[in-house]
Amino acid sequence: MTVPFTAGDWPMVAPLRQALVDAEKAMSSSMEQLVDSKGFTEVLGQAAENLVALTTLNAGVWDLVLRNLRMAGRADVDRLGQRLNQIEDKLEVLLQELERLGDDRAQTGGSA
Repeated sequence: MTVPFTAGDWPMVAPLRQALVDAEKAMSSSMEQLVDSKGFTEVLGQAAENLVALTTLNAGVWDLVLRNLRMAGRADVDRLGQRLNQIEDKLEVLLQELERLGDDRAQTGGSA
């Protein structure tokens, strides 16, 4: 059986198109009702909480993996950075004290 074509049109296109439009309308109204419900917001909130918890657990697991491999993890690098800042502060204080002593020595005539 052959299907006649008229100017490139297929006779089944219009009913198929209408069926797809009707299905889209039905799906759209169903989705709007679903998203509008309080249960959806609760489920979405719980999913967000679970995602945050999983991310935290993942970070902890990788920190343990790096620690067990004796590699520096994020916490180790952070502690090293804090320690480096403390050392730089102490060196700055020492440098200021040395400059002050040098200025005092220059004012007294250079005899010690």
